[in-house]
Amino acid sequence: MTKLFLPFLNAEGRGVTCADLWEGLERHYRINARKSAECLGRRWKHLATFFRDMRARQVTYDRLERYVDARLSEKASNATINREMSALKTAFRLGRRKQSVREVPEFPQLAENNVRSGFLEPRATRNGPRDALSFGCACSSRLLTRSLGVSLRS
Repeated sequence: MTKLFLPFLNAEGRGVTCADLWEGLERHYRINARKSAECLGRRWKHLATFFRDMRARQVTYDRLERYVDARLSEKASNATINREMSALKTAFRLGRRKQSVREVPEFPQLAENNVRSGFLEPRATRNGPRDALSFGCACSSRLLTRSLGVSLRS
C-alpha cells in the first residue's frame, strides 16, 4: 500500500510540530554544508523546552513573546535570543516551502547593542585619504606577515 502525502501532517499522521520543522532545518544545514550547523544544537536546547511538542499552527506571536520573556528572565542576551528566534523562523520558512505549514508567524526582534569600539579611532580619520592609505598599508602588511611570513620594512 502506498503512503498518501497529506500536507500539514508529519510521517506519523499527526500535526506538524516544531520538532519536525527543526529536523528539516538541520537537514537543510547538512545538505548545504552551512558552517553554523554546530550552533543549531545550542539554539534548539533552549527552544525545545518551550516548543518541542507544540504543533506548528499553535505558535503565535504571543507564545513567541512568552518564550522571549522566559529567556530574558534566564539572563540570556538579546543577541542570543534573536539568533534563536531567527533559527526557528528559518525552520518555519522551510516548512512553508515544503508545504508542511501554511503560515509563518510574526517573530519578535529585540534591540541589540553590540556596537564595536576601538577598531578605528577618530584621530585615524582626521587627515582623510592620507591616514586611510596608512591604515590600508598597515592592514595589508599585517596580513602578509601573518599569512605568508613576509615582513615589509618601512
